[in-house]
Amino acid sequence: MSKSTKKPSPTKSLLSVRAAKPSRQSADGPRTNKADAGSKQARVIAMLRSPTGTTTAAIMKATGWQQHSVRRFLAGVVRKRLKLKLVSKKVNRNRIYQIASEDSSLIAMPRVKIGPALPDRTGLDVEIGHLRDLDIAPLRSRWHSVFGRPPPPHLPRHLLFRTLAYQLQADRLGDLDDTSRRLLDRSGSPEKAGQRAVNLVRHIADVRPGTSLSREWNGRLERVAVLAEGFAWNGKTYPSLSQVALAITGTRWNGPRFFGLRDNPSKGSSA
Repeated sequence: MSKSTKKPSPTKSLLSVRAAKPSRQSADGPRTNKADAGSKQARVIAMLRSPTGTTTAAIMKATGWQQHSVRRFLAGVVRKRLKLKLVSKKVNRNRIYQIASEDSSLIAMPRVKIGPALPDRTGLDVEIGHLRDLDIAPLRSRWHSVFGRPPPPHLPRHLLFRTLAYQLQADRLGDLDDTSRRLLDRSGSPEKAGQRAVNLVRHIADVRPGTSLSREWNGRLERVAVLAEGFAWNGKTYPSLSQVALAITGTRWNGPRFFGLRDNPSKGSSA
């Protein structure tokens, strides 16, 4: 009498097959909510928490994931599942990803524009005094270095000095505007030019420190405060109204005329 072989139950066979089958981790990225310290997910999170952040290419190299898997991990795991704030910025054509924190360097900061420092008049006087002590040969050499060409051969020493001193002041303090240049060009003599210049700036001289000037530009009212050392606008101090007008409009203007001081000096209202 032969012994009957006992067939295994289909349910038990299926369970044994599932138990023997190793757990499969997809190459497309982790599927667990909580990763081990040495897992790819933990490695990527550490890269995202670093002070410099990381890139998609760096994550692909560290994990072996494809690009679409990295994007899915950042959107699905980091943002949605882990509820972490992921920020990014573009640096040299590369997008840097980082998990934001209170002291994250990727948090947008307000732009601050620092204006140029006021000219050092003491240093300027020292340089002009140095030019005054030079002989004609050093002055000619200085002329060549400033203007990029030799001076006229018959130019005397005093004109060499005056031209170099004027250029030095123009570089530090600003050159004449177009109106002043036209005034000098059509003046018959230095005396007439001086008198016309006095007439043109008569109203400007009457504007004392503490006065507030206003001008509407592109639907916005711009206010300028007159100071003893210049003109203050938008948190910066300018040596002339023409430079204030240039900063407001982006084009060159005659500053006093832009603020109505030439034609109607009563437009400036005392503060």
